[in-house]
Amino acid sequence: MKLTIEQILKRLGRNAVLRPGEKESLRTFLLGHIHSRPPAPAAHSFSFFSFFFSRGLAAAAVFLAVLGSVAAGAERALPGSPLYGVKISLNENVRGWFALS
Repeated sequence: MKLTIEQILKRLGRNAVLRPGEKESLRTFLLGHIHSRPPAPAAHSFSFFSFFFSRGLAAAAVFLAVLGSVAAGAERALPGSPLYGVKISLNENVRGWFALS
């Protein structure tokens, strides 16, 4: 006797146990249902590497933009100016790295 899934679920109740014939009928129905459906499209998976890599690049770009702005502003700083330390410690060291002589 072949039962539908609805009939099997009605008979189950809360604590009912499936008989061997019902188990096989349910298994056959479920496998047939699984194989008759096209696969669902894959959801966009979360990539740990791309998440932090893209945010890391954005953070680095913002950091370099801020650092470049501060360095450019410090270029004309005079002694006693808040940016004079940046001029001495950062700008002159960077200039020294690129000096040819």
